[in-house]
Amino acid sequence: MDTYYIVGRKKTVPVVLALIAAALCLIMSLHSISGAGLAGCGAGSSCDEVLGSRWSMVLGVIPVSVLALGVYISFIICLFLIDKSDSSLRPAVWRLEFLFCGVIVGSAILFSALQWFVIGSFCKYCMSAHITGIVLAVSFAVVSKSCAVPHRAAVSAFVAGLVLAAFSGAFQTLTVKDDYYRETVFGEELPNLETAGFPVLLSGTDIPSGVQTFHLLYDYQCPHCRRLHEAAEELLAAYPGKYRFILCPTPLSNACNPFLPPGKDNFPGSCDYARLALAVWELAPSSFATMDSCLWNATSPREALEFACTLVESSRLEAYLASDALFEKMALSMELFGRTTSGEKSGLPRIVGGQRCVIPEVSDSQGLLKILEQF
Repeated sequence: MDTYYIVGRKKTVPVVLALIAAALCLIMSLHSISGAGLAGCGAGSSCDEVLGSRWSMVLGVIPVSVLALGVYISFIICLFLIDKSDSSLRPAVWRLEFLFCGVIVGSAILFSALQWFVIGSFCKYCMSAHITGIVLAVSFAVVSKSCAVPHRAAVSAFVAGLVLAAFSGAFQTLTVKDDYYRETVFGEELPNLETAGFPVLLSGTDIPSGVQTFHLLYDYQCPHCRRLHEAAEELLAAYPGKYRFILCPTPLSNACNPFLPPGKDNFPGSCDYARLALAVWELAPSSFATMDSCLWNATSPREALEFACTLVESSRLEAYLASDALFEKMALSMELFGRTTSGEKSGLPRIVGGQRCVIPEVSDSQGLLKILEQF
């Protein structure tokens, strides 16, 4: 047997797997670059949370999926070059292929861990690509044994690929932006809910002249929303009278939000939390801050309802929760959500003002300040 030589039929499985992985990366790349819709990746989905996070971009500009696509395309090209190139070049091509396999497996491990431990959500497109890549590496290792590729050369190249993936992960960690946002500018003014009776987050009780007002769309079960809410409170304390936020509870639950795709409800109970927030604000505005804190920490709608009944007389609360006025107010918040939803720009929280909608991911009040200064 000619060492380093591979006949056409042995390429079939690696080629098919590499094409599948490349196709998945291409789909995610188009989604990230153009904002094209992605099946099963609507607002509130775990897929949307991953692909819309700051970790999905290198230096905040290049989608990670584009780099992965380049690796798979290079792997396919080298696979066809193995038996087309001069025999003296085949060892180098084989080593390059095992280098790619190491990068693919290392990246799959790193980004799976990132989704599990940091983001807290899994993207089915990402995981499908990772699993396909690992199977590809295994199948290629099987092919290499039948082609008498020296074991030491294959292992050293594979380990080099793992190291390269580790360095890439370290680079991503060191350069990822702490404060990251995606912005959309619309051709017309977006709905203004200042007079619609929504809760207002403001330092002090009086509204000074010249205060900048923003609409804050959020879900009480969304971790990114909670961080932004905390940053907004810190910002108002640090800059009294400069900003205020119209709080628009927006459930990421298709049980009440018509702008979410049907299917699995990723945030069950969010509709109840939003209704309770608006109800307490309407019936006992001085108790809203207390209710708001409860909702961010509630473990169930029943617990939140029982707490609300300690702030508002239960019969009044039940009557308002069943009223048309509450449902009309909820509809206004979700209409603003629908008007600002497009392609990849579909996650929460959102800051809306004038013609702009920003989906931020901030670490503290100063990060939020930098974003608000762009309006």
